[in-house]
Amino acid sequence: MILVFLAFFFFISLAHIRPWRRKPYPPGPRSLPVIGSLLQLPTSHQWIKFQEWAEQYGPIFHLKAGPEHIIVLNTPELADEFLVKHGRVFSDRRWPHVAADIVSAGQRQLFLPASTVEFKAVRKANHSEMGPTPVRQYRRYQDLESRVLLHDFIEHGYESAKMMAEGSGHHSDPDFMDRHWFSLARRYANSVVMIAMYGERVHAVQGNESLSTVYEIMENITTISLPGSFLADTFTFLQYLPDVLAPWRAKAIKMHQKEIDLYGGFLKRIEADHKAGINRADCFVGKYLKAREASTDEVVSGGG
Repeated sequence: MILVFLAFFFFISLAHIRPWRRKPYPPGPRSLPVIGSLLQLPTSHQWIKFQEWAEQYGPIFHLKAGPEHIIVLNTPELADEFLVKHGRVFSDRRWPHVAADIVSAGQRQLFLPASTVEFKAVRKANHSEMGPTPVRQYRRYQDLESRVLLHDFIEHGYESAKMMAEGSGHHSDPDFMDRHWFSLARRYANSVVMIAMYGERVHAVQGNESLSTVYEIMENITTISLPGSFLADTFTFLQYLPDVLAPWRAKAIKMHQKEIDLYGGFLKRIEADHKAGINRADCFVGKYLKAREASTDEVVSGGG
C-alpha cells in the first residue's frame, strides 16, 4: 500500500514540474524539485523568515511551495499598489483546502473569491450593518465600554507591572496573562464586537471560556491558512486520501466543530431570548433573525 502511494506521489509530482526555462519571477530563495521551498518555510511566525529573505532579495521576492508560486510584498507602498490600487486583479488569495473547505465549511469570507455570489452577499450584509453610517448606532456602547476600560486600568492595570517587577509573573503563565493590563484592552475590544454581533457584553477575561475559545479559533485559522501548513493544500491529490492516511482531516474537523459549538451557542441564546420575548434586535444577528422571520423566502443562505 505504501509503495503504491509513493509511486502515485512520484508520478503526480512529475506532472507538477514545470519546464526548465523559468518565468520572469522576482528573485528569491532557491527551491528543490517538486517541493520548492517548503522545507524552509516555518509553520508559524512566517513573517520573521520573510523579513530575512526581504533583506537578502529585496522588498518583493518569489518562492515556491510545491507547485505554487508565491510573491511576497514587504513594504506598505507595494501592498497599496497591488492590493488596493489594483485590488480587482490581485486581491483574491489562494484557496487553502484544509482551512477553507473543512475548518470553514467553504463559507469564511476571508477565503471567498471576490467574484462569487457568496462573497458579494456577505459584503452587502456587512456594509448594511457595519458601514460608516449604520455603525454609528454602536458608538454609545463604545463610550460605555471605554469608561469601563479606564476604570479597569486605574484599578487593576498596575498589578501586572508590579508582578513582573517582583518576578512573580511571566507571559508564559496563562493565569498571569489573564490579569495582565493587555487583557483589559482585549476585554474592551471583544465586548464591543460581541455587543454589535450578538447583543452580549464580555464582563471579564478570567475564567471566560468563550473568550478563550474565540482566541483559540483565531490562532487556529491564522496558523492553518499559512502556506505550507498542510501538504494537502499544496498537492491537491492528497485531499482524496482515506481518513486513515489523513490524520490532518480529523484535526481540521475538530476545529470546525469547536467553531460550530461556540458560535452556534451564541445563536441559540439569541433565539431563546427571541422566543421568550426578550428583544436583541439592535445586534447584527438579532436583526438577521428578525428579517428572516419576516421573509417569505424558503431558502436562506448560511449553514455549518
